Amino acid sequence: MKQASPTINDVLDRFVAEGGGVRNREGLVDVYRSYLDGYGHDLLTTAESEFWQRRYDLDEEAGSFCNLFGPDRILEGLEGFLGWFVIRKVLGPPETIEAAGPVCADLTTWLVEEGYIDPGAADGALERTSAATRDLPLAEELSALLYASGRDVDEDAVLEFADWENELAEIERIEPGRLWFRSELGEIGPVLVPERAAGVARLGWGISALSFGRTEAGWHILEMGNVYPG
Repeated sequence: MKQASPTINDVLDRFVAEGGGVRNREGLVDVYRSYLDGYGHDLLTTAESEFWQRRYDLDEEAGSFCNLFGPDRILEGLEGFLGWFVIRKVLGPPETIEAAGPVCADLTTWLVEEGYIDPGAADGALERTSAATRDLPLAEELSALLYASGRDVDEDAVLEFADWENELAEIERIEPGRLWFRSELGEIGPVLVPERAAGVARLGWGISALSFGRTEAGWHILEMGNVYPG
C-alpha cells in the first residue's frame, strides 16, 4: 500500500482554489479536513489502518489521513461530520454551522463533475447534505430558543427536578407550546416551550444533557446540551 495520488488534501486544495459557491467555503473545508484527520482512520480496513498507523507514527503531518488517502475517501466522513461533529465540536456563529450542508453539497457535486467519484457514489452524500441544509439551521434555532427559555424559569418555584444529563433524549410528541421527550430513563411531558420552538422541532430529533424542572405550571427545560437532527 502506498500514498494516493492525488491525495485528499490535493483535491480539497483545488476545490478551495476554484472559489465561488457558499460563504465560509474555505473555512468549512478546513474544518472537514480536521475531522477526517481526526476520525477518518475509524473508517479504514485493518490493512489500511496498519498502513496509516505506521506512517502516522513516523510523521504525524505527512502521515495524516488526508495526506495518505485519495478523493474516493472524501465523502465517507460526511455522516459523522454533519450529524455530530459540526453540532458538537464546531464553535462559531450560526451562519458557520448553517453553511456546512451547502458547502458539502457543493463539494460532492464538484467531485462528480471533476471525475473524482462516480455519480452513483454521490447519491447518498447528496441526500445527507440536503437534509443538513434543511435541518441544521432549524436545529440551531431550536437550541437557542430552548436554552433561552430555561433562563426564564425561577428555580425557587421548582417543585421537582429530573436530570437527564447523561442521556440523549428523543422528541416523541409535539403540540403547540409543548414537547414530550423519551430516553432510557423514561418519558417526560408535556414540557412547556416557546411556540416557535414547538414549530421548528421535529419528531425523532435528539437533545443531549437535559435537565428539567416542574413548577405549578408544568415541566420546563432548565439546562440542555445540543440538538441533533435525526
